[in-house]
Parts: sequence; structure tokens; C-alpha cells
Amino acid sequence: MTGEVDRTTDFERGLPFHEAWRGDGWEPDPLIADEQALVVYVRDRGLVAVTGWGDAGRPGPLHGLEAQHRLAAALPEAFVPNAVGTSYRLS
Repeated sequence: MTGEVDRTTDFERGLPFHEAWRGDGWEPDPLIADEQALVVYVRDRGLVAVTGWGDAGRPGPLHGLEAQHRLAAALPEAFVPNAVGTSYRLS
């Protein structure tokens, strides 16, 4: 696991409407400090990286799609888009 994405620029303000479930109710959580990636070495196959937006709050409606298109173009045989609820078996 990569750990949290550091907030190092002015545009990484988080989302004022974001909330997190804290056991007995919803509470404001504007920083969304849980963006992470998983990087796994699969023997004899190489590295696998699973990530979400990974940008700690960058504004803009299409930045994630832009990153996906660039990765897909650079790694056409290796890129697999992911979505919430998708399962993968790495072997």
C-alpha cells in the first residue's frame, strides 16, 4: 500500500461536502485523506498497480479519465480499467 497521497499544492483542498461514516453517524471529512494505491509484484509477471484517482482532490470533471487514457495508450497490453466493486485475481 502506498499510504495517503500528500497534499502539496493549493488545489488539494478536499471537498467541503464529503462525509465519512464514523460508527454512529456521518461526520464532515473534507480532506478525503484515504486515497491510496496497491502495488503488487506477481512472480514471473511483473508489477501490478491498482489505483483510484490518486490525486488528493484535484479539481476538474475529467482528470481521472485523462490519466486512464494516457496509461491505456502507454501500456495497451497491460492496462485494465477498474471500477468500484471490481474483483481481480493476480496470479
